Amino acid sequence: MSEMLPIRDISQWELRDDEPQGKNEKSWYREPDEERDWLFKPAARPGRDESDGRNWAEKIAELLAVELDVPVAPVELAVRNGVMGTICLNMNPSGLPIQSGSALITADDKSFDPRARDSQGHSASSIARALTAIGVPLSFAGPRSLSSYDVFCGYLILDALIANQDRHSQNWSVVTTGGMRHLMESYDHGSSFGAGMDDARRAMLLSDSAAFEGFLRRGKAARFERGRTMTLRAYASMSLESAGPGVRDYWLERVIALNDEQINATIDQTPQMSVVAANFVKKLVIAEREGLIDALS
Repeated sequence: MSEMLPIRDISQWELRDDEPQGKNEKSWYREPDEERDWLFKPAARPGRDESDGRNWAEKIAELLAVELDVPVAPVELAVRNGVMGTICLNMNPSGLPIQSGSALITADDKSFDPRARDSQGHSASSIARALTAIGVPLSFAGPRSLSSYDVFCGYLILDALIANQDRHSQNWSVVTTGGMRHLMESYDHGSSFGAGMDDARRAMLLSDSAAFEGFLRRGKAARFERGRTMTLRAYASMSLESAGPGVRDYWLERVIALNDEQINATIDQTPQMSVVAANFVKKLVIAEREGLIDALS
């Protein structure tokens, strides 16, 4: 039996600032003694008393990213004054302005509108151009030959694995450290795994193979230009066409190396999940992994 992950109590941590980005309430807190800031994101949306699954979704996504060698912002399960949620480590300790993907694309294409319903302009080619001369994330431990766009393709593979449909142009960024600009580690995965779905729907999908397959097919890359008709795995595969030599094989090897035992162990050690939710996420990730292997091969 896997040992359950800890839940950090941050009730006594100092409030540093509120986070203006995004639709949901979140605030920055200072970790005592460590002088590090973490972003606390409550697990329940306003008006709801219970977790909607975003807390365990954030943590499982981070753990799977680590298994894939995808650079990711560290996440911990947390509670503050009885409110469950997660904390995410500040990956911009310098405090210099962060450039979102939308700002980078706009610098190259003045007509780009990040609010466009069809995500026009947010494409593999525009992202590749925006990341030209941008360094890889500082935490990336993979081959030094990979470019920042090559690493970004790993983010898209992670999205497909975890069914994250929220990689819009403000959900990836560039940070300046030591005078150099780098792609920031992947962050904000709380919408993954169908988080927000109730257990009754999860149970129905687990019991009906056709409905489950239909659910997988509805996982579209809608946050990207022409992505509404493409699955997340298909979009990841297409994006790799613009990557460097050997990059597809590198990420395919990382997906293949992630086996069912690792997936199950990762989910089994995550608290605050019902048995139905845990079984659903296991089945989802294993199915998406198999689909990714087919798409990337």
